[in-house]
Amino acid sequence: MVAVVEQLGGAFGESGLLVLPCVAAHLLQIIMDSFLVNFWLRKDLSSNSVKAA
Repeated sequence: MVAVVEQLGGAFGESGLLVLPCVAAHLLQIIMDSFLVNFWLRKDLSSNSVKAA
């Protein structure tokens, strides 16, 4: 994303400030993905325990 912001050449504002929302969005995506994977793992473990019983 930094490469894309640099290619804009400051058309939408300071390059350094435009990178901040990109970093925030990336961190938010990592957090949401971790919750989603945890949900999938719990669902998978519960379905495997039902199949085993």
